[in-house]
Amino acid sequence: MKPINNAIRFLVEIATLILLVLSGLKFSQLPLKFLIGIVLPVGLVLFWARFMAPQSVLRFKSLGRVVTEASLFGGVAMLSFLNLAPTVGISYGLIAGVNAILDHRL
Repeated sequence: MKPINNAIRFLVEIATLILLVLSGLKFSQLPLKFLIGIVLPVGLVLFWARFMAPQSVLRFKSLGRVVTEASLFGGVAMLSFLNLAPTVGISYGLIAGVNAILDHRL
């Protein structure tokens, strides 16, 4: 079960970046498009590699990871709900949430 959940986790992480870029590019003001659609995803990749990746030396402990994942996945779900489509935001939020629960339980 763990390898399947890990594969889904990888897809959730990729979907997070894609949804963040798409949500950012939906803003009408150019500075917001640039900030949310480009700068934020790049910063997220760097942050994830430094503090959340399984092989990271500075990886957050369990509680820090749970809080970070809930904030990140919840924020992207809300952006997707508001900027893309409600069904996209809800679907992503449910999949990411269930996956995070299973990831920390297995």
